[in-house]
Amino acid sequence: MTNEIKDLLSKIEHNSIFDKHPLYFIGGTALSTYLDHRISYDVDIVSTELLSIPAIKAFAFPLGARYIPDMKRASVFKINTGKNLDNFYMKFMLDGIKLEFVHFEDELRQSVLINAESTSYTEGSKLNILSLDSIITLKAIALFDRQKSRDLFDMAIILERKLITIEELERIYSFKQAGDKTLQEYIQSFDPKKDDVGDTSLDFLPRHEHHKTFVKLTQDQRFDKCKEMLLDQYDAKQKEKLKDKQKEVTSSVKRNKKR
Repeated sequence: MTNEIKDLLSKIEHNSIFDKHPLYFIGGTALSTYLDHRISYDVDIVSTELLSIPAIKAFAFPLGARYIPDMKRASVFKINTGKNLDNFYMKFMLDGIKLEFVHFEDELRQSVLINAESTSYTEGSKLNILSLDSIITLKAIALFDRQKSRDLFDMAIILERKLITIEELERIYSFKQAGDKTLQEYIQSFDPKKDDVGDTSLDFLPRHEHHKTFVKLTQDQRFDKCKEMLLDQYDAKQKEKLKDKQKEVTSSVKRNKKR
């Protein structure tokens, strides 16, 4: 986590808005708080209820935040749903950092948030950070939604550290994507996107083990490397799963022979 992000979180974490509204710290920066695996340059806050526009603006503006409306997206959203986008998504710039508030309507994310545990970001903080398990589940959902470099990288690290099973990843995939492709085939079909803003968040401090791997790569090369890392981890976990099954069968045969 950068010093700028730490300063911003220190600036907002004791605000009373987090007492009055069901708001939680999520996203790549929250994940990095737990794993310290890469740098993330924005702060994501999720609400389990529709965003309170007056409350959020009353929180943000006195801090010097600048509201960044997306007029085109808001217009399309209004036409398609009849709803105000600001009740679901609001973006601000605060001290040069993107600060986003979001409310998810989809059933899968809602079920995660309803059952999620959280803890104070720091001791005495009013800002709560979702549990690591919940953030990982939301990250898996995001991976299948948008296919960004940072999501591929994050999930590769999550699998490498055995923080999610391939069974759970496949279960989430089955909810998100209908079709004949296996999860492995689906990931193999991912291609770099020209508007992959997630690539700009795929950065590392020199002390991070992947710094040398990525520092000189182009955007497309970063995407391909992240995809390769995730597929390698997925393949490794599949092989581990097969070995475990083989051990179970061998043990069962030995037990039966002793009888």
